[in-house]
Amino acid sequence: MNDDLQRVLPIDGLHNFRDVGGYPAGSTHTAWRKLFRSDAPHRLSERGELQFSGLGISKVIDLRDDRERQFAPTRLGTTEMVAKPIFQGVESVIRDPEMGLEGFYRTLVDNHAANFAEVIREISSDPDQRVLIHCTAGKDRTGLVVAFVLEAVGVARIQILDDYALTETLLSDGWATSQISAIEALGVPMTPALRRLLVASPVEALATTLEYLDEAYTSPTQYLLQHGLAEHDLERLRQFLLSP
Repeated sequence: MNDDLQRVLPIDGLHNFRDVGGYPAGSTHTAWRKLFRSDAPHRLSERGELQFSGLGISKVIDLRDDRERQFAPTRLGTTEMVAKPIFQGVESVIRDPEMGLEGFYRTLVDNHAANFAEVIREISSDPDQRVLIHCTAGKDRTGLVVAFVLEAVGVARIQILDDYALTETLLSDGWATSQISAIEALGVPMTPALRRLLVASPVEALATTLEYLDEAYTSPTQYLLQHGLAEHDLERLRQFLLSP
């Protein structure tokens, strides 16, 4: 089966929902239908809820801050919902877009390392579960977490960057239009810098961040280990995500 056809899954009400299975990792690959990533699933239609339930996802990890979750709550029946905000105050980022994606990511990894480690510990807590991880766009917070996960299980960086870059293609139509309209309704002018912050996922933004962690910690995985993740968490993550 074509990986892209299996990777991007149609869920009515979502734009950036996909499976992170099928990536080579040493002598094996990441398992299909174990870890999913997406934009926030608060707008699922009845059809979307049926499509979602058919995937057998047992846990949804929400990286949004408290205000985002209150404004756009997600309800998915009996699925376990776990709130793991990476940081509070996303509105301050929207109002300071000149920092750019690279600056935003640098701030996240410098100031919220323990939260990233905690999210990955949550992902790896049960090897038998199926997990969805999301933020608002499924791009920045989600993109960093997924990159750290794939690095930790041995996926090549070029494929990690390709996975990240796919987001921009998926958000380019309906999601981008609705999000830009929502921001403008708040009275925030839509500048090129803000549009890039909201919608873009250029490879260099993630590559620069991962290279920074290489230099500061020898690798993104060592970064996590120095901020609360344990070796047994990594082993559980491999058991969870790698195909036998």
